[in-house]
Amino acid sequence: MTDHPTDDQIARALARADGALAAAGHRLDPADRAASDAEIAAAMRGEITFDDAVAIGLVRITGKDQQ
Repeated sequence: MTDHPTDDQIARALARADGALAAAGHRLDPADRAASDAEIAAAMRGEITFDDAVAIGLVRITGKDQQ
């Protein structure tokens, strides 16, 4: 069995990532940010792959169908 991070650890990691993005001047629409955080958290828990999380995010943010 693979150990996955706790929800608290995931929240802290996402907060650090948000801070780094903000420091670089990168901003996402709040709805896109919430969806992205949910996808990343799901990947960190092993519910989906990181590749899938990235692909889902790219489709949503760019508005393009990647098929």
